Amino acid sequence: TLKKLLQSGSGAARLSAQQELLQNSPKKAAKIGWDIAADKNLPLYARVAGMYTYAQAEGKGAIKNLTALTTEEAMREYALRALTDRKPFIGEVSIEPFLNGLKDPSPTVQVAAIIGLGRLGRPEAAEALLQIPVPSTFVAPPAGQEGPHATPNATIVPAHLAVRALVQLHAADACVAAIGTANSTLALWALRYMHDEKAVDGLIAAYDNTQDEKLKEQILNTLARLYKEEAPYDGTWWWSTRPDTHGPYYKPVTWEASDKIYTFLNQQWQKA
Repeated sequence: TLKKLLQSGSGAARLSAQQELLQNSPKKAAKIGWDIAADKNLPLYARVAGMYTYAQAEGKGAIKNLTALTTEEAMREYALRALTDRKPFIGEVSIEPFLNGLKDPSPTVQVAAIIGLGRLGRPEAAEALLQIPVPSTFVAPPAGQEGPHATPNATIVPAHLAVRALVQLHAADACVAAIGTANSTLALWALRYMHDEKAVDGLIAAYDNTQDEKLKEQILNTLARLYKEEAPYDGTWWWSTRPDTHGPYYKPVTWEASDKIYTFLNQQWQKA
């Protein structure tokens, strides 16, 4: 009965069946879940429910079969998600299906691969992530004006997620190395969020080594963004209910490299 419910067209029924199996019979849940996930004749929603049931019941032991599912076009997106769903096991997960997913024609598979690479934490993924294209819609609004927050912008999502993944990977070295290359825009975008002295030193060195005025301006903007960081929240203050859009930080404080950034920016201001 539970096996039939796990294949039901009702999402609520599938969830109830999954929970019942996982709570009362993990071994049975693993077998039933995999039987459903591997059956190509079943509807996709049933196979996905079976796959997640199997992954939760089997844990680390599910990695091999989940990796095999990434070779199936219909299941690839969901298998990539399941492979990085539990961080205690991701040390055993291969990076290859995720690197392949970045080249997949499906945008949802690409997104799953990008998020997965961030969760895997493998520094070698940085080079591939830096190749995610940044669309022309990545433009700052005019000074003093709000951006089009309510306007959908699906094309920016993969690049945004790639930035978040690079930050998770602490990929300062890879991003600094990409400054001035075809991947410079994404690299500088990610460096905005890396309050790391290696990032600051790399940006300053890149500024001194380029004659490209546009790139110099982008580097200055990035360093200015890094001059302060968000203060750790200690419970004595809060953001209030009123919108505050002055950004990029609500309560900015200096950090270890702030003096270095200040000195450099002041020198460039004096020269100009």
